[in-house]
Amino acid sequence: MSYRYDMSGKNSQQQAIVRARDEEDRRREEERKKREKEKTIIPKPDFISNSKGVVAYKLPKNGDYEAISFYKDNDSILELRLSGTAIMNKPCGLTGIDVSNWLWETGLKFIKEAKEFSILTITSNDVKEQELITEWSNIRKEQKK
Repeated sequence: MSYRYDMSGKNSQQQAIVRARDEEDRRREEERKKREKEKTIIPKPDFISNSKGVVAYKLPKNGDYEAISFYKDNDSILELRLSGTAIMNKPCGLTGIDVSNWLWETGLKFIKEAKEFSILTITSNDVKEQELITEWSNIRKEQKK
């Protein structure tokens, strides 16, 4: 603790009160910094591409679809969704497989075509036997919220 010039001439009780306040302020500041640091921790990606510098995260279920979000150079470039109907539709061939992994592999094939951030939803009409049969540009594009 450093010497406080503003405490000269104060009695020991007043100095003790100020020291206690200083210590409490220091403790609060350390807690605030700790909370701030915890907020900024970036979670480990679920998928990482070695060749293209692309990473992806599984998104929490927020509707009747599974989704992953693609990032390139820390910029969000694509959110790729697969409808629940496509997952359960027998001709699509996606029942019983790791859907997130399928979305990752499918998205990597077309990631270079993403010029700006977009949200694409693959429906049961777009997939047959685990293969995308619809042109990438014709996949349903969702409105940004």
